[in-house]
Amino acid sequence: MSIRSLLAGLLVSVCLLSPAAAASSTSTGQVSVAQLVEAMRGAATDPLKAQVLTAYLAGLGETVGIMLAGSANYGATITCKRAFALDAKVVEAAFKRVKGGQAAYAETAATPILVTEILERAGCQ
Repeated sequence: MSIRSLLAGLLVSVCLLSPAAAASSTSTGQVSVAQLVEAMRGAATDPLKAQVLTAYLAGLGETVGIMLAGSANYGATITCKRAFALDAKVVEAAFKRVKGGQAAYAETAATPILVTEILERAGCQ
């Protein structure tokens, strides 16, 4: 199974696990910033949203780790100075930097933003 297939499967699973979420994915089917913001807001009181959010973020971190571990198979040498880490404050700050602000959240894919944040915070080169 390719890394791309693994990531696609993970994202589909996250979308299917959250039928109660009102925010939708982007028009191209990616997990939107709006979806994650809604999950983050409701996670304290809605166990389903908390579970979906935890699964998405944990799966995202694990997938980035798998991709980096396998990158040597494709001739890339990537090293990181620190462990991968995200928390609610970091995610919120990353989303606040979205071009267009909240008006763009519904059509902005969350995954690339968070992958970039993970790699930058870990000091990967």
